[in-house]
Amino acid sequence: MTMQFPAGKYWIGDPCYVLGANGFSWTHSTAYGDGLYKDKLGRVYLVDSGTLGIFYADAIPDADVEGGNFVTQRKPFTPTYEGGKFTFGTVVIDTEI
Repeated sequence: MTMQFPAGKYWIGDPCYVLGANGFSWTHSTAYGDGLYKDKLGRVYLVDSGTLGIFYADAIPDADVEGGNFVTQRKPFTPTYEGGKFTFGTVVIDTEI
């Protein structure tokens, strides 16, 4: 499914760490399931459910950030997954490593 998201602040990570969050947005399975994955800037994403997703930041309590990272996108974007690579605007996470 293709969805465009507006510029703004988001949390990217494993949805299992934010169960019950309002405003769920988009998720996809990683290439090899659970593990530690890094984006192109070296930020770490802990995956325990075999998936990564993106949520609106205001749906995530600041204390509930395990396994992911808050990011700010300055332009509208469309999340994509292709060949193990997630692209969330300017954030790129390759899970086929």
